[in-house]
Amino acid sequence: DSSSSNSLVSSAETEAYQQAVSKIQVDLERQRVQINKISDDLRAQVQQVKEQTKAEKQSANEIVKSAQTSSALDKIQALVESGLGYQTILAELSRSTDLSRSPAILDNAKSGVASLEFLQNQFSAAARTALKKIRNKKVGSKNKGAVWSFVKAQLGFRSLTPQEGVSADAVLSRAQAAVTDGEIGAALIEIRVLPDVGQTALKEWSLAAESRILVLEELAKISNNLTNN
Repeated sequence: DSSSSNSLVSSAETEAYQQAVSKIQVDLERQRVQINKISDDLRAQVQQVKEQTKAEKQSANEIVKSAQTSSALDKIQALVESGLGYQTILAELSRSTDLSRSPAILDNAKSGVASLEFLQNQFSAAARTALKKIRNKKVGSKNKGAVWSFVKAQLGFRSLTPQEGVSADAVLSRAQAAVTDGEIGAALIEIRVLPDVGQTALKEWSLAAESRILVLEELAKISNNLTNN
């Protein structure tokens, strides 16, 4: 009987021990799950902070880059309007802007482009020369000996107010009005309908005007991209 009683006690103790161990294991597993969750949450928070910091840094860099580009554009614009080169400022612009799609800006950086004032001042003389050459060719080809036609051809008299029609005088009068108003592109369009001899006489002026227009267009494109972004 004594041994049977001892056996029951031993069995009860063993079962109690096993239950205690099982409870401890369950508690440990629950704690492990909680610790893992806390660890995952912390890692997620650290990653979020890193991403936020990176985004803020990128945003700050973009603001600085935008300010640098805007400043360089303003400086170049002022030099272009003055007819001066902008090679030094171009280096400043290239640090914040890809200029691979701005060939006119690159090609004219050293010498600059003609100012609007220069083009306006030079057009009248160039137009007179063009008209004189056109009239000389007409008088020579048609063998007209009228005194007034000859005089007009030699002196290059032309209309100073915009005239309708397709005559060289009318075309140049409209071109002159466009130049006076600062519409250089419109003047170039008018010049293209002149006879070849007239276009040749205005070639130097036209090339200078085209370079200015291309540079201004490329500067405007960079500025628009800056604003849109």
